[in-house]
Amino acid sequence: MKYLYIIITFSVLSMQNTKAQTADYFLTINTTSATNLTIDTGIEFNGYRYFSATKNFTESTIWKTNGTEIGTSDFINSNDITSASPIFVFNNELYYHAFQLGETLVYKTNGAIKTPFLQENAESPVVGFDNRSVAILDTNFVFRHGTITTGYELYISDGTPNNPVLLKDIRPGASSSQPNYFTKVGDDKVVFIANDGTNGIELWVTDGTSAGTLLVKDINTSGNSFINGLTSFNGKAYFSLGNDIWETDGTEAGTVIFLNLRMDSNSEYPFYEYNNELYFTAYDTSFNFVDLWKTDGTVAGSTILTSGLNYADIFQRTNNYLFFAANTDANGYELWRTNGTPGGTLLTRDINPGPEDSLVGEPSLGNGGNLLFFEATFYDDDPNVEAALSGELWSSNGTETGTLLNTTINPSSGRGQPDKFFNTNGKLIFQANGDGSGASNSNQGIDLWITNANLLSIEENESSLTNFLLYPNPSSDTISIKDLNNTINEIGIFSLEGRKVKTITSNFQAISVKDLSAGTYLASIKLNDGKHSTLKFLKQ
Repeated sequence: MKYLYIIITFSVLSMQNTKAQTADYFLTINTTSATNLTIDTGIEFNGYRYFSATKNFTESTIWKTNGTEIGTSDFINSNDITSASPIFVFNNELYYHAFQLGETLVYKTNGAIKTPFLQENAESPVVGFDNRSVAILDTNFVFRHGTITTGYELYISDGTPNNPVLLKDIRPGASSSQPNYFTKVGDDKVVFIANDGTNGIELWVTDGTSAGTLLVKDINTSGNSFINGLTSFNGKAYFSLGNDIWETDGTEAGTVIFLNLRMDSNSEYPFYEYNNELYFTAYDTSFNFVDLWKTDGTVAGSTILTSGLNYADIFQRTNNYLFFAANTDANGYELWRTNGTPGGTLLTRDINPGPEDSLVGEPSLGNGGNLLFFEATFYDDDPNVEAALSGELWSSNGTETGTLLNTTINPSSGRGQPDKFFNTNGKLIFQANGDGSGASNSNQGIDLWITNANLLSIEENESSLTNFLLYPNPSSDTISIKDLNNTINEIGIFSLEGRKVKTITSNFQAISVKDLSAGTYLASIKLNDGKHSTLKFLKQ
């Protein structure tokens, strides 16, 4: 009877959502018979998304796409390079790892010419840094690099190939301080964790000079400080440590306990910025459950949005809400959303009714503009029910009736397994188990799917875009947004991944974008009457 109820529910809700944006098969980029191949979500660069895709169990390459079939290709396209992945963008060049003919290199590219930036040699037998061990400081970037003389330490570069400069040997000699989790503070500092061999793992800061590279604070004087979730927010960095949330401006005096809370240890990345506020979870020891909090950076502006969760993780914004995955005793692991108010923080729909989960472990949530896309699963003792409804593409507009089975990717098995969502040029692309034929491929090869969702679609309560002019577009330095009716209250600049990178409250006709990496951005315009509009621009 449970199966009949679910099918009827789907039918009614589907009729209510006949205009829902759906997904279509896009492209197969790997036809090998190897199983469990996957992609990462990559980096946006010059109008393309560059992402790593596995060739087999041990090798990978980098593909790029602009959201069209003709604009999708294997960027590496070399049998000499057996493993590659993008790292970051600096000075309009993309840096990426490459394992080539038995050696690890770091390349940089402008999208056409590929130039080795770091190569293995006798002095530096291992080369490599990732996106959390590098940060841009004005015309340079600081990063973790290692030699047999210094160990892994803090280096600096202006992008000149094979010329990294040792900024500071934090742990003198061949031992490594292992600097990591580089996080911007203000415009001219980066905080990170490192071990100087005396104070243990602690918080450090650099301004790009040796003299300005200092231990910020020996927080745990008897050992290591287990700092988690370093996140930039409003010119400071926030992190969790033990039962507390700390904030730092990069100085000893400015590194203090912000809130005394027991953090939710289930959340690997405990902070998420949305609408110029920081969201996080904390464990309530009095009632043994997790609370969802938000803060504007002040104690008075810190509040609980909802309680009674076992845990909450995996956040993703859309045009209208911040969605997240949460587990409760009554409903299991399901999709929730918030608009930043306690009354607007709620379960979207108990997809798998009762305490059973509908979300898979470590769910992947995709920003589809006005819709959130995700994988949901329905379990039942009847194998036919599970086969019909498990592991397919769902979407939600934040309401119960608008949270629906969206697209059956793999009708033969019911296990489309959509995952690894990423955005490029206003489109949402993801990996799935299906090639559009309706037959199961047992997760062989890599099939990409694409939604017809438009990240720039306008809700009925949004103001007309004809009221605003954004120019020049594209731009490498400054953009201007002309308000024909003088109604703008605030402008937020977002990456296509949904991360706010800049907030502007005045001087809307001279907005600097010089500090942004090359790529596509959204200007979210908030008006005095609470309405909003969204404009898209390209930073060169």
